[in-house]
Formats: sequence, C-alpha cells, structure tokens
Amino acid sequence: MIRHILCPVDHSQAAEHAVEQAAAVGASVGARLTLLHVVPPLQMAFPDGTTALLTELRPQDEQQIRVWMDEYRRVAEQRGVTTELAIVTGRPDDAIVAHAATSGVDLIVMATHGYAGMKHLLLGSVTERVLRQASCPVLTVPPHAEAVRRGPFTRVLCPIDFSDCSLRALEFAMTTAQTRGAELLLAHVLEWPWPEPPAPNFDDLPAQEAAALTRFRTQREESARRRLVTLEPEGWHDRCRSLVLHGTPHVALLQFAADRQVDAIVLGITGRNAVDLAVFGSTTNHIIRRAECPVITVKA
Repeated sequence: MIRHILCPVDHSQAAEHAVEQAAAVGASVGARLTLLHVVPPLQMAFPDGTTALLTELRPQDEQQIRVWMDEYRRVAEQRGVTTELAIVTGRPDDAIVAHAATSGVDLIVMATHGYAGMKHLLLGSVTERVLRQASCPVLTVPPHAEAVRRGPFTRVLCPIDFSDCSLRALEFAMTTAQTRGAELLLAHVLEWPWPEPPAPNFDDLPAQEAAALTRFRTQREESARRRLVTLEPEGWHDRCRSLVLHGTPHVALLQFAADRQVDAIVLGITGRNAVDLAVFGSTTNHIIRRAECPVITVKA
C-alpha cells in the first residue's frame, strides 16, 4: 500500500509536473505527500587556502524557498492530499534517499530532470542516482506526461521477461491497477537476429529452412503467451490482457505504450548500484529517457 509519497522539487517546470503527478497518485490512494527541497551546501574559501562547507541555511533563504514551495503545496491540497514541506541541505541524491528511508516513504515521484537542468536522464544525474539507490519504488515523470492531466492511471503496462525483478514489478503493477480499477497490460518482447516488425518473409530460403524458422518463431510466441497467461490475476479477465510483441524491447514497448495510450509503465530492475550498468543502462534507461508517460521502477 502507498501511504506516504515523497516528491523532491526545485523551482522548475519539470518539478511542477512531478508535483501534479504525485498529487494525482496521492489523491487516488489516500496517501500523504512530502515535498522536499535539497539545498546543496555552499563551499567557503578562506584566505589561508582552506575550505569549509556551509550547511546552515539562512532564515531569509529558507523563507524565500518556502514561498514557491507553498505554491506546490496548494496544487496538491486542491486535490485533497495532506501535504507537508521539508527543506534540507546536502547532496541532493543522498538527501532524497536518506529522507525516504527515515520517513517511511512508499513511493518517490521525481521529474526526469530538474536539479541539474538536464533535458534527458543521463548517467550521473540526480534522478538516476536516486533510481539506483532508493529501496522503494520510484516514479519518474517526463516533461510532457499527459497522464498528469488525465488524473489517476487507467491503463498500466508491465513488461515481463519472466525474471524475478519483472515478477516483482508485476506485483506492484497489480496493486496499482487494482487500487485504481485500471486495465493491466502484460507484455513480453521477443527479440530476433533479424529486425521486426514486420515479420520476415522466408520465401527466399530453402523450403526446409523456411519451415523450420517459421515453426521456431511460432513456438516461441506461443510459449511466451502461455507463460504470460499464467501470470494474469485470477478474476481479472475483463481488464487484464497478455500480449507478445516483436523487436528491440525498448522500441517495441514504447511504441505499444504510445499506441495504446498507456498511463504508466511499471518496470522491474535487479538493483540500483554501479555494477548494474549493463542491465540498468539498456532497456530500462531507454524507456525512462523516451517514455511519454510516467515510469515506475521497482527493485527486486
């Protein structure tokens, strides 16, 4: 259950989108919301060549920050969400993760760019470091997330590769969809040595080889579909669909999400540290960078 949402903010349009999404989620599940602003410490240089970090925030600076944060609070409270403000100093990603851990946060909602002013999620950005380190699910909001204006999620996509992390994501996706009465879409992507879609034409091959490749493709598709069906929640036949897609995973999933006007994509990831670059930096990272809807990452 999502009872406490944390939304890190700065004074940017991207943060406004994140607050709107956090408020929409909070209103739909009855969760309280904390808006957090992190002020990086100021490095002071002295005549003797020494330096020190200034971690105390001046009262006048804090007051100025609270003025624009109050605007965000009013946006959330207009949806009936109990909202509090928090201002801390420190390295943004460390402070966000620490606040989430010590405050019993169930979900972090962040823009894909903000503090660093980046237009895309890049290695080293605050958002990606939070994605790697946070123990709770993280919902990232792209700049043009239409789901914000539609309100609660009505169609949730959960890519499944049958790994433990994707099954963990499915659990979260089921809870998310059930809470909101949303449609749940389970999708497995088959990637081939040849580009798809469309399906290849094997007419130029010898008949025996063409028949073997056709059978192989059909068998893989049927096997994936059978495995997906076993994962469908019992009693959800009217609002859960299993689909097998073909092609490069992130391309196929993003195209499907756009075609079906998906409100949120729920992804499982194996971990959130530097050793996971090979996994995290591929399909998941591509989807977070390019998705036009919010993306929720769930750590296995």
